[in-house]
Amino acid sequence: MHIAIILVFISYFLTPFQIFSVLNYGVTAIDLSLALCFFVFFKKLIWDGIKIKFVPNIAVFSLAFILFAAIVTTIPVIISGDPKLLLQNFKTTIHFIFLVFFAVVNSFYPVETRTWTNVVRTWLIIGLFINLFAAYQIVARAYDLPLAWIDYTNVSFVPKSETEADPSMIRQLSLSYGDFFRATSIFSEPSALALFNIYMFIFIFVPWLQGRQPFFKSKTITYIFLAFSVVGLLIAYSMTGVVGLALVVGGYFLLEKVKNYTKVWKIAIFAVIVIFITDFAVKSYTQISIIELFEKRITGIAEWGSETSIATPGESFGVRLESGGKSFEIWKENPIFGVGLGLTYYQGKDIEFGDFGFLAAMAEMGLFGFFSFVGMFAILLAITAFFIKNPQKLSFLDDDEKRIAGMSFYIMLLLFEINFITGNNLVTIGLWMPIAMIFFIINTYYIKKGENVKIFSLVSIPLKEQLSSNLAKYLNFKTSKDRGVN
Repeated sequence: MHIAIILVFISYFLTPFQIFSVLNYGVTAIDLSLALCFFVFFKKLIWDGIKIKFVPNIAVFSLAFILFAAIVTTIPVIISGDPKLLLQNFKTTIHFIFLVFFAVVNSFYPVETRTWTNVVRTWLIIGLFINLFAAYQIVARAYDLPLAWIDYTNVSFVPKSETEADPSMIRQLSLSYGDFFRATSIFSEPSALALFNIYMFIFIFVPWLQGRQPFFKSKTITYIFLAFSVVGLLIAYSMTGVVGLALVVGGYFLLEKVKNYTKVWKIAIFAVIVIFITDFAVKSYTQISIIELFEKRITGIAEWGSETSIATPGESFGVRLESGGKSFEIWKENPIFGVGLGLTYYQGKDIEFGDFGFLAAMAEMGLFGFFSFVGMFAILLAITAFFIKNPQKLSFLDDDEKRIAGMSFYIMLLLFEINFITGNNLVTIGLWMPIAMIFFIINTYYIKKGENVKIFSLVSIPLKEQLSSNLAKYLNFKTSKDRGVN
């Protein structure tokens, strides 16, 4: 399981590239990595007969309710009998359950803490190369150099409005401002690069600021990671990144007892220096100042809807609001069960899917989906905030577990932004990977706390022992029979 989970987080970056397709769904490396996790999970439970330790808690109940909502809201689609809707709903529902089950596995299986420690270290190392490539793209796109753009092969990226699933139609999304193209690195759009770098920021500095051992002990390496994450955030030119960073920093000062302001000032001053150096470098190649672009964009959003508002190229704020309104209209027509997972496109509202996770859950799974999705976020935010506010109650956890618990609230803040403010990760692995980490640490906390721990196994006798016993009986019977004949 250790290797399988790490593979899931590595293969996440290969999502744009399919291995093969089934019913216009591009099967990627991450699908195979998840399948490997589930195979190991059931192999350990059934073949090896391992016992599972489980503490009934509200977080796991919220996860179970989301799975229930996904299943029960298929009923109206089944009753409709429309083959096209049935097929699309079936594919999306199966995919959704497949993704959510990764969180289920990490809520029950005894995953080692070192697994998640190595996941974070792996992402930090990969992040260096991702941001190096992002920086190269700024120059490459200005001078039309190789790999300025990456061609995707995943047919799942093809819009439903296209009759032929041709992945060659899919390109990385990046608007230009003069000779400056927003960096995307290997991601499909700049906002994804920005969000990835917010994760990097959380992994690098939250443990350090909390007085815990960073994932890499060297301060030099820590500052190198900071430099690359700041560069990646800046050249992505994403308001999603700005909001995410503001939430993380605001959450830190709101909940944490800041014991060492010197560290905070060092980080802030270093980041400012990196920002101005990066801006100077980009301007020298493209004659565009990213700092000035951010100023115009933030001002444009602040004045949005007023007579003095200045339209900023690439600003999606108004488009997202319009999409949210259409999702709400779809929900009003099917308030209890929704229209079914994956069926937003078929409602005649001229949108492929909802731009906000919670509204997408409401439109496609009705009130079942809305309360399960919003409820899960509320519960996980409350539990992870408890970890921050009550560090003394984590005394029975080891240092690595405390470090993960300390980061969990900030990860939840970032996921909250993605699904409630700027985007929709409802049916993507980008939501359920970090959610799996949160469920892992919650389950670990309750088990080590030692209250109401339930121990059970799926089989009374491991399958390997049953087969071994039956084989031994067969061989003994055959030997006895052969002796009787002789």
